[in-house]
Amino acid sequence: MAMTNVPLSIRLPFFWGEAAPAAQTPVSARQKGLLIGQVTTSNYGVPRAIASADQAASLFGRGSFLHRMALKAFNACPWGDWTAIGVADAADSTPATKTITITASNAGAGTLRVWVGSDCQDIGVTASESASDIATAIAAAFPSGGDYPMTGTHNSGVVTLTAKNKGTAGNGIYVAVDGNIPLPSGVTAVVATGATGATDPTLTSTISAIADKTYNKVAVWLNDLGDELSTDILDRWGWQRQQHGYGFSAVNGTSGVGDTLGYTALLGAASTYAATHWTWSCLSLEPACKTPAFEAAAGLCAVALRSDDVDPGLTIHGLALQGCPAADAGSQFTPKMRNDLLYAGYTTCGDVGGILTVDRAVTRKTQNAYGSRDERQSSAAKIWLCEWALNDLRATMETEYARCRLVNDGPAPEGCATPSMVRGTLIAWYEKLCRLGYAQDPETFAANVQVVRPTGDKNRLDALLPANLADNFEIFAPVLSYS
Repeated sequence: MAMTNVPLSIRLPFFWGEAAPAAQTPVSARQKGLLIGQVTTSNYGVPRAIASADQAASLFGRGSFLHRMALKAFNACPWGDWTAIGVADAADSTPATKTITITASNAGAGTLRVWVGSDCQDIGVTASESASDIATAIAAAFPSGGDYPMTGTHNSGVVTLTAKNKGTAGNGIYVAVDGNIPLPSGVTAVVATGATGATDPTLTSTISAIADKTYNKVAVWLNDLGDELSTDILDRWGWQRQQHGYGFSAVNGTSGVGDTLGYTALLGAASTYAATHWTWSCLSLEPACKTPAFEAAAGLCAVALRSDDVDPGLTIHGLALQGCPAADAGSQFTPKMRNDLLYAGYTTCGDVGGILTVDRAVTRKTQNAYGSRDERQSSAAKIWLCEWALNDLRATMETEYARCRLVNDGPAPEGCATPSMVRGTLIAWYEKLCRLGYAQDPETFAANVQVVRPTGDKNRLDALLPANLADNFEIFAPVLSYS
């Protein structure tokens, strides 16, 4: 029997007891989420734990893009372990603006429902109210201190809505007067694009701020910066760092001639990422999606975080992005378009009850380095399960073999490990995964797992683990033979 701390040199009687936990199956660590977005305060460049969306508003500015991301993250995963890193607007950047031009002639009483992003406000109109007064009411409904991502001002019947953060992310904020609610008689409201948001910050200092902290799920507010962060996440999967992680972004299709939904443009952009980005999901959205891309990215990240906390590697098909309204009917991708986008490496959502609901989460990798179709790393859920399995294996090995001597196969004294012993531990670990439903084919694993002691370093064991991780039931295709 080996005692951990009581030395054999003790001569003083009698009782020298100690306590230690018994060996057991390691407990899975809690998933950690990270939100990265623009702020309107000086709290940027430093990771900050957040316990609520209100705390995010206090830290990063109410209505800032990062606060809006926190709102969606806590909607979907209120008990999540969340951290946020703010990013300052770039120097010489400009904010996006939208205008609503009101006219009123002998206005009748009624209501205008005005959408700004994923939120709306009902503006009451009284009989004979002037265009200027209606515009004043609309602007007042979107104050600078509100939760909304844009601030309203007015001048002579024209409402100007200005994004609270500068750069291109504000260009995709949905602004509309709801056409499903009849306008008061004698009133018109015309929405137009004003100034185009331009010049985005980089993530260089943000990635440095993340340093060697581990985050399992990361949402970034701007898809164009996903490439920068994804490169860092890929590096985290290497043996040198072993921190893993998975990224999320979202992008709106850009309307063009004959392509009002931006579907063709999205397919054209997919090839940029097809060969490398297997630790990243990009959610494709229509130009008229009510949820801004930065909010949808946070919502998708939160749904994945919540699911993986409960059951690692399980598909998130059918889960709703709470608080993320979809585009109106007629402005949505068709099922055929969504299937094509999935095949091209975009995650897609459908519309269930007016809310974005996940079709399927896929990675951006669809090709190998030679340009041939390669779907081995296309399932986002399989990547999440792989991360969990690696972390569980690490905990198992650290529990079983911390501070052991290593000897060749044969009778092993207390406190020694042999290649055969480790092989047996690996087989038992894999059988546990199979019992939990995380893996399959334990007999094949047991027959083919290899543990060797390399001649170049006698203090080391190398192992080849032919794991067949569990798949997800994504598609059912029955034929009903009737008579």
